Amino acid sequence: MENKEKSGTLALRIMRNIDEAGRDRAETSVAAYFLSLTHLEGWAASHPTHEAIYEHAIEMALKYGDRREVVTWHELMVLPSRAAFEYVNCHPETGLLPYADLLFEEADR
Repeated sequence: MENKEKSGTLALRIMRNIDEAGRDRAETSVAAYFLSLTHLEGWAASHPTHEAIYEHAIEMALKYGDRREVVTWHELMVLPSRAAFEYVNCHPETGLLPYADLLFEEADR
């Protein structure tokens, strides 16, 4: 997140998972937005954070096999190049607004 222009990471949000009573479950989810699929692939292939997550998941799969209780997965959505975002009377740091210049530069390439 400290190098948005280089990494193409526009937003990264860690979300807690709670049960019906509002208690934390032992799992989390992450929603991330990247400037392009190329930026996402670069992050996944070489970023130390993602490498550590991947290596740990493989280690646990080898160690526990079918007894493994935690399963990791990825869900990826690619927005069409003409996706529209509308912000009305919002703070300039809302959503993707802070990255509008980067988005327009990427679209012009």
